[in-house]
Amino acid sequence: MLTLSVLGALFRKLLQRRRASSLRGLDARTLADIGVDASEISSIDAEARGLSRVTRLRITANGA
Repeated sequence: MLTLSVLGALFRKLLQRRRASSLRGLDARTLADIGVDASEISSIDAEARGLSRVTRLRITANGA
């Protein structure tokens, strides 16, 4: 029987793979539209998972 912590870890891993896969599925034009280069996908995924320091500037509508 799987424990909740193991199930949680498996679920997080599935979401991580899906996020990176979704970004890799976008064409260069779409990536450019959202300000991302294909070479940055692994880095973006690592930042989202907290595995590396956030290095991208985030700009919001209210300027914060």
